[in-house]
Amino acid sequence: MEEKKPGWNQFKRIKLDRKRLARRMQKAEGATQRHAHRFILRRIDNIRLVARQVTTWLVLLGIIIAALGVQILVSKPQFMATARTEGGTFVEGTIGQIDTMNPLYSTTPSEASVSRLLFSSLYNYDETGHLRQDIIKSLSVDASGRVYTATIRDDVAWHDKTPLLASDIVYTVNLIKNPSARSPLRINWLDVTVAAVNNTTVQFTLPATYAAFPHALTFPILPEHILKTVAPG
Repeated sequence: MEEKKPGWNQFKRIKLDRKRLARRMQKAEGATQRHAHRFILRRIDNIRLVARQVTTWLVLLGIIIAALGVQILVSKPQFMATARTEGGTFVEGTIGQIDTMNPLYSTTPSEASVSRLLFSSLYNYDETGHLRQDIIKSLSVDASGRVYTATIRDDVAWHDKTPLLASDIVYTVNLIKNPSARSPLRINWLDVTVAAVNNTTVQFTLPATYAAFPHALTFPILPEHILKTVAPG
């Protein structure tokens, strides 16, 4: 038998197959690109969008938390109150000699510092140097500007639990005015009259108007029930 040699038709068929294969490859490539764009690139875009949204919410959440923290720090002192506690040991250093602990005879800054630690006053000074109420809850002045009325807080008591009364304030002022006591504060109170209206109300009558009189109410108060039998001087 004669061996058949490849003819033109076979080459033509091969050429046609190559074109068909190229078209199929183009279609497959296009389908692959569409698939990649649909299932990969779009998802990447969605992931980026979600990431931006999550980042935005995290930033907003951080701002809210920071704002709440600042608000708590700012408003915290408004919800806090200074409370006295019993017991413990307090140590304070002073510059200068201390010759007496009697507040009526304090003449040096060291002695005045000790007096403030041991005895309360109607008024005292805070850490900024401003006048503030100590044992009183109110102070009023009449229309003449000469009569001051102070009301003592209900929770004030001496170390032995005896209530601090208006009579203790009257006793202290009269002791300051007593010549036998020889208090350096005497000259400031010579023309001032003091009287107890009741157990928690005391009244000061001045010879003339004096707008700075509340600053004079920083004198230490002494316990009448302990010292009334002790002779002044």
